[in-house]
Amino acid sequence: AKILFEKTRSMSEIINITIKKVREISRKLRPSMLDNLGFTAAVAWQSKEFQQRSGIQFNVRIDDNIVIDEQRGSALFRVFQEALTNIFRHANATEIDVDIFIDGDDLFMTIRDNGIGIDQEHLKTPKTFGLIGMRERIHSLGGTVSIEGAPGEGTAVNVIVPIN
Repeated sequence: AKILFEKTRSMSEIINITIKKVREISRKLRPSMLDNLGFTAAVAWQSKEFQQRSGIQFNVRIDDNIVIDEQRGSALFRVFQEALTNIFRHANATEIDVDIFIDGDDLFMTIRDNGIGIDQEHLKTPKTFGLIGMRERIHSLGGTVSIEGAPGEGTAVNVIVPIN
């Protein structure tokens, strides 16, 4: 009976640790900032946080009047985070420009860096889940993602999503 009790307690501890890890991963996947303050505030917060961690200078321009639904906000924020991850891993950039604005019925988001750039061959056949995931998220909303760049000229991720 004592062995059974110990095994049960050990299993309970493992389950509790697993639950904590799942919650931690969930928070990282969908930061509470996004739920509490919305997409634009989450982008501003993430930019500041990323700048402090990476040392890369940010220039963020976001229209004041942006109101979008949770689904679009979440997808756009994920694309934004993926773009930052790619810049950090691959670009050797010192500066990032972020522009988010609404024109007509569309929201436009551009994330541009001054890094080493990306070659066209890599853009034509994206093999990374990050680039594929960006496109799938935005296409599911009826939007488009284009990635522009050339070696030595930096890279720009351009997103257009209908908001109505």
